[in-house]
Amino acid sequence: MKLNVLISTSRKTTAKLNVKDHLLSKGYAIGQVLESDDFPKTAGEDSTQIKINLETIPQMDWFVLLAPLDHVGSKTFSELKAACDSYLATGKPTISIFHSSNPIHIEKKEGDVDFQDMLGYLEDKMRSKWKREQTEQLVQDSEQYYNDFSDTNDLLARVSHEFDLLCSKSLFMSMQLPGLSIKGKDLKAMDLYYDKVRADSIYGFDENRYFRRRSVDNRIEKALDPDNGYFAKKIVIVTGSPGSGKTRAVYEYVTRSMGDKNIIVAKRENIHEIYRRLVMYHGQFYNEYTAGRQFFIICDQIKDVLSKLGGQDTDRFFEILRKNPDIFFIATSISSSFESFKSGFDYETADILGDSTVTEEIRIPRISDDDDAEEIREWLENEYGTQHTAACETVGDYIPGLRKYIEDIVEKIHSQYRKGTFGKYIQWFIQSVQLHSMFRKTSPDPLFIPLMLMQTMNKCSNNDSNDIFEKNCKRALRYLISINFLTLWHNDCPINVNSLRRFNYFSKFEYDGEKFISLIPPEYTYSINELVYEGIRKYDREISVKSTDSENTDCLTIVTEDYVNLLNAIDTYYMTYPDAETFRRIIPRIPAHECTSEGVQEALGYIHGKMREFLGRYPEKVREPAIVLAYSMLIGRAADSDTINGLLDEMKDLSIVPDSNTIGEIYRFAVFHQDSERERAMLLASDIQTKSGIDDTIYTHLRRLECTTGTFGEAAEYINGRKVLDDIRQYSTEPQSLEYANSKAVFHLLCKRIKSIADCRTLLKMYLLAGMPVEPYELILMIRAGFHESGYLNEFHSLTTDPGSPYSSLLADCHRELAIAFLISNSPDLDTSYSFYLKNLERTGKDNPKLFAMCLRNASRHDFQTVLKYEREMSLRIAENTPSIQISPILYNLMISIAPTIDDAMPIIGRLSKIDDFTLNNLLSYCANSKDEKKFIFAYQIINRPEFKAFRDGIHAIGNLYKTATAKEHETYIENMLKSDLPDENRYRYIHETVESSLEIMNIKLRKTYRSVDEAYELLREYHEKFKGSFRIKADLYGAFMRKLYTYGIDEKEYGIYKKKYEKLINEYPDNSRLVLDEHYYSCLYRSFRKDDIVRNGTVTQDFKSDMERSGARDRKTFLNILNFLKTEKYDRKDIEAVYEYYLDWYERSGKPATLAPNKDIVQIVQDQENTGGTTGSTKGEVKAKTPEEILKMIEQRYINVYGSLTATTLNNALKGIAQLKDAGNVRYSLCNDFIKKHRLEDILTDKSFVFLTKMTSGKDEFSELLGLIEEMFVNKGYISEILFGTIAGCDHARKTDIAINRRYYEKWISIYKELDWEFRLDNNWNTLYRYLTVEVRNLAFSGDRSSIPVILHIKKLMEEHGKPFSIKLYGKKKILVENLLSENRTD
Repeated sequence: MKLNVLISTSRKTTAKLNVKDHLLSKGYAIGQVLESDDFPKTAGEDSTQIKINLETIPQMDWFVLLAPLDHVGSKTFSELKAACDSYLATGKPTISIFHSSNPIHIEKKEGDVDFQDMLGYLEDKMRSKWKREQTEQLVQDSEQYYNDFSDTNDLLARVSHEFDLLCSKSLFMSMQLPGLSIKGKDLKAMDLYYDKVRADSIYGFDENRYFRRRSVDNRIEKALDPDNGYFAKKIVIVTGSPGSGKTRAVYEYVTRSMGDKNIIVAKRENIHEIYRRLVMYHGQFYNEYTAGRQFFIICDQIKDVLSKLGGQDTDRFFEILRKNPDIFFIATSISSSFESFKSGFDYETADILGDSTVTEEIRIPRISDDDDAEEIREWLENEYGTQHTAACETVGDYIPGLRKYIEDIVEKIHSQYRKGTFGKYIQWFIQSVQLHSMFRKTSPDPLFIPLMLMQTMNKCSNNDSNDIFEKNCKRALRYLISINFLTLWHNDCPINVNSLRRFNYFSKFEYDGEKFISLIPPEYTYSINELVYEGIRKYDREISVKSTDSENTDCLTIVTEDYVNLLNAIDTYYMTYPDAETFRRIIPRIPAHECTSEGVQEALGYIHGKMREFLGRYPEKVREPAIVLAYSMLIGRAADSDTINGLLDEMKDLSIVPDSNTIGEIYRFAVFHQDSERERAMLLASDIQTKSGIDDTIYTHLRRLECTTGTFGEAAEYINGRKVLDDIRQYSTEPQSLEYANSKAVFHLLCKRIKSIADCRTLLKMYLLAGMPVEPYELILMIRAGFHESGYLNEFHSLTTDPGSPYSSLLADCHRELAIAFLISNSPDLDTSYSFYLKNLERTGKDNPKLFAMCLRNASRHDFQTVLKYEREMSLRIAENTPSIQISPILYNLMISIAPTIDDAMPIIGRLSKIDDFTLNNLLSYCANSKDEKKFIFAYQIINRPEFKAFRDGIHAIGNLYKTATAKEHETYIENMLKSDLPDENRYRYIHETVESSLEIMNIKLRKTYRSVDEAYELLREYHEKFKGSFRIKADLYGAFMRKLYTYGIDEKEYGIYKKKYEKLINEYPDNSRLVLDEHYYSCLYRSFRKDDIVRNGTVTQDFKSDMERSGARDRKTFLNILNFLKTEKYDRKDIEAVYEYYLDWYERSGKPATLAPNKDIVQIVQDQENTGGTTGSTKGEVKAKTPEEILKMIEQRYINVYGSLTATTLNNALKGIAQLKDAGNVRYSLCNDFIKKHRLEDILTDKSFVFLTKMTSGKDEFSELLGLIEEMFVNKGYISEILFGTIAGCDHARKTDIAINRRYYEKWISIYKELDWEFRLDNNWNTLYRYLTVEVRNLAFSGDRSSIPVILHIKKLMEEHGKPFSIKLYGKKKILVENLLSENRTD
């Protein structure tokens, strides 16, 4: 990494050339040195200077200003200002000023700035920033930014000294953690994939092919929301089988959702540098400037990358991740590899990786286990042309290039193995790698360990000579390297086999605190291609299942699911390393995730036997700490208390004295057992500790707290009674110690048990007494205990922030905003949330749009008017005080989602800096949920706005359009729209097949009221035939058909026919093993076919309970639908109450999931009250005032004076009320127009606003003025409005202005319905047509314009065809005249 420097000075200064040459001489550190003469002048000096200031300076690392005069020129000063602005925004460039101690005095020009004035500007600009303090201390130890120099030689010496000083302290931003970052949008697949060939198109990588999975992509988004970093998990590990799409899912998330975020890619070759800078950043440089700048470290194959760090550094790495709120970690790993990785850590790191508030492991399921299995398989088969088989369980199984890549290497390994010669050595190496991974955690992995294991295997079978053994070992290694399975390393550089030393069978080396006889030195390390390794293991498992021989010789790996193989593996490892340390390493690393519980106990028993053999051979080893620890570990993992007693008796016979580890492990046993076994274990631990005089450690306290206490109060009483805090205080300043980690675990346990603010106050006091800091993850737990309790949350805030509170020192300054974020997220409503927002604003003096957006998540539609007020106030403050702060589109999308009506939502669109499919679907959801018969028209208007056309072909938008459809013609329109939008046949085919195979869309179609039962059954049958061969089939469509059959209103005979047809389909799954029967299916079943089996005589049936619980009901809507059904069917009140009581009981027993929690809708059913809802912030109620002036005055007083603005719906209600007033005179339009201008409401005008204003116009002038506004704000932008176009078409003032206006807007109106093939299906359409007919008749009667005749006759014909009455609303001579003219011109 080389630095870029810009020298700013007068062109007349000759010293700049000396400085430039001097800096360039430091070639090892300097990339380029620029000064003003390096820039072209042909474009004009002003444009060149602008480019220097805005483009060049922000890219520089060091800005050097040479000031030999007593003033600086205007351009030099502009460069300094640009450097300051860039530094304050990004942290670069670092600024240094060198001033002559004997400045030259020459005449100033206009715009030149005195040197002292320039320094004053710099002081004011940089005063609050951390770099000023660094410069004072490290550069000159003064209150200045500059160095004085006497002559050129002195200048060069000072420049060199400052440069070396800044480098040694890493004060250049490029030398700190940010210098390693790139933007997410710039990430290349080749840079992320550990195995580079995986990012090659030859092996199936295609940037444009990706299927989003809810089970993976949605969970990553939820765990790591880049615009809501306060609650993102700090560590996200995506695990799964080889080829399951782990790395690709992370790549898609980073490049598509984190385009502007700071990404650091961790690799084997740079992980040490990342760690060094991370430690430095977290300590020295984490401050006011850096806080809030988020960095996301990402890596593929976590075990291979982090193994380079070593155990202690890896622990520190994760500890920083947990503590620093702005550093996040996203990694991938094969599932088994991650289990191995986790098992190698002591308590603290294991606790971090197991803490759900910090870490989330996202396991990618097998395709057959995925809820969307059918859709995934359908897409993969269509995209890759791969026929599904039972073996296809990952994405990689369908990608020919990737599958061939793995299969080819696996086949080459098997082929070489079968050939003999050194084939056996290949098998030994792979098995030794497996044993190494299983039983010894090393970072990085030294090659001597598998080589020593291979030596043991050789002695137990071939017993080849040393020379043959070495020769075949190296041949095997060379071959595995050549096929991209193995990489050897030496001092972090890849090497070939020829670089290995000759094997030395007698030399000893020290490694990890132990001495080993080793064939080669420990600095030789290795890594393997885990994708291929797991491919081998998968192949071996398949062989093992088919074989009856537990020691199948065709297997290259050890199939540990068979405990006989596991015992042989243990034996091999022990024979290689036959010492006490081996026992304590093996016991906790038995692969329990691969074995049965019986297999684990067999393995523990086998190890116990080996320990007795060992002590019989080496009785002097009995007192080694590793032996005591190994016996203690066996106790902690014993099957029952009798086994524990047997082990304790044996320890006594061997004179092995129990210690605190033994006590802790007995309590460990108690934690994992219940009832009498737990009681016996706790009594035993207490008895041994008393008799043996074993002092408590923090670990034994922790284990005893877990076992003997169940509430916070009990734990606090224990801690106070045993004076545990005194012990903890001894280690409060030793964060690297094991006891510190155990102390944090004690506090973590206490945090999880808090139930009240009194508990919280007690806990804070404990932190203070123990001298322990409160970490972010502990903050989460303490605040979460007060979820939706305003009193708790407010008091917590006071306890931790009030200057007079003794606990205010517990929170680090950089965590205070984090605490506010947690308080906001746990608040019950907008008012409570916003009160915390204001407290943060008061503390920091600046707004935080991210926190404000979090407040909106607690807002309801009733709060919309208040939200507008708060947002307006925030935007004004930002514009005035901190204009550099950007407001994320997320905030405005949240405002759209809580708007009470689509009219309220639409004006917010104009404020979005970026529009995406989320915005479109937000708006379409209003249409989908509308009761209006024109709701598809509303959706049509939205998707045809220019800004949304690019997003309307997304699968979610298409789903929303199908939800909105009210006629089959609308479905046809959607299909035609896709054909028109997607001229590329492959893209259209992909979208079309995705839609056709979408269970959700099929479900929507089936439920439509315009689709008959027969048509619905055909849809179900098509789905059934398409997917009945699949491994797992979701039952949604079957449930939807049941409801259709029950609610459609067919007669009893037809109902019976279709019920038999349905049952015939279902009976094709006799054991229902492949049909996924979820809660929604059972809800439909009981409401359709088994309505008498829900509740009888006030008792919920056992069948209903079993089905709900077996399906794991987690959606309150399931019970809401059931209760609504019972109410509609007029069940007795006691029956409804019985189901409600069962629902509450199940909610408690299932762990109180938020999605199942009771809400007002479900409670009101039981209370037998209509759910009338509440008023909204948009005041939809009727306006009661009697004159336009009264209406406008009322909304001004009630809303504008209180909230500072109106919602669109409130304004439209007022305009509607004024438009409907009778005898209101001709001033309505001018009054409303003046009101809108006075209060600057133009931005909230919608098409409905223009409709009501159109109806108020009193003449051609007013109409023309309004039409100009409509065309400027609406029509010319390509917007469509059925109601507005229809209103103008029937407006008589438009006729008086020019009948062409009416005709133009009539064509716009009717073209909507023509495109939808839906003309005149609604009664309201005829009203529009009658109004348009009237203006054409009037045009003929009063203007004598005969061009109206064919138009009128056409409309008359339409009405006759549809059976509508035709009438001319004229009287006397005008009516006769029109009738005669029409009669004369009839052509029929």
